[in-house]
Amino acid sequence: MLSVVIAAAAVVLAPAPSPARTAPAPVLRKIVYRFAFDRKVERSMTQSGGPSIDVGSASSNSGTLTVDVRQVGGDGSLRVSAKVEYVKAASTQRPFTAEIVVRPDGSLRVVNGTYDDKMQILLPYLATKYFVDHQLQGGATWKVVSPPSDSVKTTTTFIVTNVAGTSATISFSGQAHGGPLPGAATIQSTLVYKASLLVPLSLDVMIVRTGAGASAGTTAPQQDRTHYRFDRVSDSRDP
Repeated sequence: MLSVVIAAAAVVLAPAPSPARTAPAPVLRKIVYRFAFDRKVERSMTQSGGPSIDVGSASSNSGTLTVDVRQVGGDGSLRVSAKVEYVKAASTQRPFTAEIVVRPDGSLRVVNGTYDDKMQILLPYLATKYFVDHQLQGGATWKVVSPPSDSVKTTTTFIVTNVAGTSATISFSGQAHGGPLPGAATIQSTLVYKASLLVPLSLDVMIVRTGAGASAGTTAPQQDRTHYRFDRVSDSRDP
């Protein structure tokens, strides 16, 4: 299966046609995460007759991601309602809300609504069988390579760096190239995962994409650094 954070750097989810509106299913489980996000783009420009200069932009934000689990399929798929609310948001901006199916392997399908990239980064780790093929024991390691048919080519290496009770700390690094975005990407992530509840306690992701960017009609080397941090703040399944 693809590394989720690599896919998030280059793949856009395609919403399915919206079904007829019905009353929402009751909430089986509610999980709330606090997140922080920052992005910095740097481009090296060469001035005529002068030294190169670095130009770019930076942005940051924070907020909450609320996940309501509403249905569990016979195969272990979850249907969830996800909502992202930003701390720094325009007065006219409404929260991002979407109905999403989380398949057992961590792949996602947007049923309706408007998704946000924070959903795409975190939700796959709620999948019921994401780590089913791997023992979450200290020192365990494995590698995942994307299928040849995928437009985004990825290689991701996982290692379990710590185990405390039913929680495991998993570090993973990956590389990706191809797809709709130019250049190559490297990803460094750390996940603290509570296996007994099938839930991430925290997730830290750094995506660095290098390639070429255009400014004022000139193409120059560019680096795009995006950092995500998620921390679980409440869970109705907690004892």
